Amino acid sequence: MSVRSKLGRYCASFSFVGLVAAALLFASSLTPSLLPRIYVLQGLLSGIALAVGYGIGVCVVWLWQYLELPEPRGRVASALKWLSTLGAVVLAVIFLWR
Repeated sequence: MSVRSKLGRYCASFSFVGLVAAALLFASSLTPSLLPRIYVLQGLLSGIALAVGYGIGVCVVWLWQYLELPEPRGRVASALKWLSTLGAVVLAVIFLWR
């Protein structure tokens, strides 16, 4: 099996709505707090927030499909996936940097 087909299968099963929700919760976990946190605790909290955000995004997609609401198809879906990935990466990098 080629690498391209494996990547295509992975992207088809990956939730891009989950990625956006995960990036938002990850970024919010990095906001300043009045309680000082050691690096290990901050990493643990950020990882948990990331996982919960992805789970929320997956649940939203499941609910959307369960309600049989229209989903974007073709080039629109592909463009939305690229934009959501780019936005999530930019958001995470900005909050990590600050």
